[in-house]
Amino acid sequence: MSVFSAIGAILIIGLIFTLHRRRQPSYPYPPGPKGTPLVGNALDVPRDSPWFAFSRLGKEYGPLAYLNMMGQPVVVINNHKTAVNLLEKRGAIYSERYSSVMANELSG
Repeated sequence: MSVFSAIGAILIIGLIFTLHRRRQPSYPYPPGPKGTPLVGNALDVPRDSPWFAFSRLGKEYGPLAYLNMMGQPVVVINNHKTAVNLLEKRGAIYSERYSSVMANELSG
């Protein structure tokens, strides 16, 4: 009976390890504060004036900061130059829209 329980424990540990590895992003996120389990950084950002918290994050972690808001990844951009570079110049890389060259050429 102990052989079956040992095999079951190994299978459960393997399953947990596999699920944990699958949830990790393929690329690392920018630096940011550590969050609490389940809630993440949702309690770190006030509801009435979140820009003060985001400004503080910019001073501490740089132009990009990562927050985990209850399982939802949030990247905070803290200066204009970085925002223009990421969202306007390299926006096609990050957007998940299909880009149709033929439709763009026909519509002008």
